[in-house]
Amino acid sequence: MAKEKKESTEKKTAPKKTAAKKTVKKEPVESVEAKEETYTRSQLDEIVAAAVAKALAEQAAKEPNVVKVSADTPVVKLRYQCECSPVNVIRFGVNGKFGSITGKTGVLTIPKEAFLGEFRDNLAQKLLATRELLVIDGLTDEEREMYGVSYKKGEYMDEKAFAKMVDMGADILDIYPDLNDTYKTMVAKRFAEEYEKHPKKISRSLVVKLNAMSKAGTKDLPKGDPRKAGAFAQVIEAMNEADVSVDDE
Repeated sequence: MAKEKKESTEKKTAPKKTAAKKTVKKEPVESVEAKEETYTRSQLDEIVAAAVAKALAEQAAKEPNVVKVSADTPVVKLRYQCECSPVNVIRFGVNGKFGSITGKTGVLTIPKEAFLGEFRDNLAQKLLATRELLVIDGLTDEEREMYGVSYKKGEYMDEKAFAKMVDMGADILDIYPDLNDTYKTMVAKRFAEEYEKHPKKISRSLVVKLNAMSKAGTKDLPKGDPRKAGAFAQVIEAMNEADVSVDDE
């Protein structure tokens, strides 16, 4: 019994044999250099053509579906005039449905049915009221009266006067008093911008007379209201500063 117990104890205390680790030989990894693809001229032309076609298709998808006017459709012709940036873009209708105009002036031709309804959204009605959007043709006198586009004599500038208002010289004194407030503001802005670019082109005496005219109706305005100084006060002040600078030299 003692012998068997001794053998059992020896078995328990005998050191464990560790398995020998196998060394795995790694194969060298070959570096693979990316090969530059080359194309023939015809292949390049095809790639460019495909890219251009894709770009044009994407652009066409973005462009609005502008209403088309057929030859037998009754139309209303309108002219847009605004003292804005030459690159300004204004769109009429949802997503420019009735067209767009870039710059200070342009013409729209739309179906009469659209003008009497969908075309006259908030923007169009505002521009029609300020006479920045003018109905040139397409409505009867009754329709003009009904839609508020029966114009008073001299309340807006015709196309020629709008384009050449600074070059009219003293003739502008004849039309300025009858212009509505929007067009009077346009005249003042145009003169101010022109003076900044070409100061020698603007006559002081003409600006002083226009400024005096612009004060009409401002007598009852609160003290300190800038309108009491006149719409052309900015130009006159710039002229005075220029004169002081010359005297100091």
